[in-house]
Amino acid sequence: MAKLELHVRNYKLLYKYITEDYFKYEIDIISVGDEGCIFHMPSSKEIISIFNTIINAGLQPKLITPKVVDIHFEKIMDLLQTLVNNHLDYQLVINDFGVLYEAYNRKILPSQVFVGRSLSRTLEDTPWHFLLLENEEFSDDMISNTMADYSKYKFLKNYGITGIETSLLPEAMRGLARIQKWGWKINCHLANCAVAFARKCAYAKHKNLEIGNCVNHCHESIDITMSQYSNGIDYQPCHNQLDKKLLDFNLLGNVLYRRIEMQEEWLIDADENITFVIHDYDLEKSDLEHIINTFRRTYHEEITN
Repeated sequence: MAKLELHVRNYKLLYKYITEDYFKYEIDIISVGDEGCIFHMPSSKEIISIFNTIINAGLQPKLITPKVVDIHFEKIMDLLQTLVNNHLDYQLVINDFGVLYEAYNRKILPSQVFVGRSLSRTLEDTPWHFLLLENEEFSDDMISNTMADYSKYKFLKNYGITGIETSLLPEAMRGLARIQKWGWKINCHLANCAVAFARKCAYAKHKNLEIGNCVNHCHESIDITMSQYSNGIDYQPCHNQLDKKLLDFNLLGNVLYRRIEMQEEWLIDADENITFVIHDYDLEKSDLEHIINTFRRTYHEEITN
């Protein structure tokens, strides 16, 4: 059976989610950390308490790590070493090949390691991908997930990778089916697509925040709707519904996201190697409840008190 994961970006809210009745019986995994920002990572002192809280609630803990610059590299290494020293069973998401390489060499990787969305990019993540592929002969293959390549699979498997994280998009399913046949697990993000990752934080710049002291001001996304787009010659207004749908984004930290419609039929055929990921930072409580209820109906399970 497929699993359901809740990503809690602000790990200080962890206890709140664990005690909510509508989460207690449906969530299998709770993840903390961030795919874009090092400052949303818990410290080595905090991580053991966080993971023990998750484990004591009968759930699987998971850590999401971002791409990091040199000055923060050892913070990630210390986190992973702390978890090894305390013999905790957890899942790890890596968005930096340098982190993967060094953690592998130090022998501090857990048994389940996933390539994060900044690395498993697909052309379909870009809203205007169909314009880029208009004259391409092999567009179906080009739009498939970038990790659906057997050479990459063999290489990354040697470094302890056991699965990938990806946005759940219609055309990407072809590549994901191929990846599943190779034995990798897949974590599909619902209602959330990561469009772009930046080296510098546009959120902090827009809000005039000091980098490193900005965490308490970075819990709500900034909605971005483009009123114009370029056709390569000049700028034109976005005048129809298609343009509006394509150009509605939300910025959180150094990652640009867009909302995508959740297709309930995508849940039906999912097998035990699939985990569906929902996020607390871009969904209202009613949205989270709707997704959980949809998941529950799909697998004909009932909540018992």
